[in-house]
Amino acid sequence: MGEHWTEEELIYSCYLYLNKDLTSQQKFSLALTVMGRNRNQMNFRFGNIKTLDKGEGGFSKGGEPLRKVWEQFKSDPEGMMKKARYLEEHDLIKNPSVSDLEEADMIKLPPGEYIERKTKQRVHQKELREKMLQICDGKCCLTGISEPTMLITSHIKRWSDGDGEERTDLKNVLCLNAFHDSLFNSYRMTIDEDMNVIYDPELEKTIPKEIYD
Repeated sequence: MGEHWTEEELIYSCYLYLNKDLTSQQKFSLALTVMGRNRNQMNFRFGNIKTLDKGEGGFSKGGEPLRKVWEQFKSDPEGMMKKARYLEEHDLIKNPSVSDLEEADMIKLPPGEYIERKTKQRVHQKELREKMLQICDGKCCLTGISEPTMLITSHIKRWSDGDGEERTDLKNVLCLNAFHDSLFNSYRMTIDEDMNVIYDPELEKTIPKEIYD
């Protein structure tokens, strides 16, 4: 396992350090399953973050990248915590179990070849999706799109934030098309208690409003 920590790993490490709702054991378990980092590695990284938290500084190896991430958490804690959960939810945190040497070996493979990797798969999602489609008549709750390949079981309370029952609770999911699911999970769209859809006003700068509204 390489010593290099990606920016995504540093963001998730700060998220774990700051998350008061998790026990130490839960933090170590998540670090192992999400990032592939063991207890010793996380103790070292948490020690680095604690040093920054106390304003002491003083460590050098890999210090500047972590310091930049920590400053982002200080300036926008809510936004960075959401970003960390988004990275986890979408498996966007590089698993360092693939070493730099293994990455180099992959480059040597002929174009179009495959390489085997272990992945995590959520359980009981097929049953949840089938029940959701029955309830919503097989249509996106926002647009009415009924093409099955475009419909997503979108969790209201994030998968990473819920327990086993919440993750498979029909009351905790929406049937969304892939585009709006992406907006919802990236915090560019939300739905209030009165079922009003609220979009990030910044979206209009890059996406014509008639496409998503």
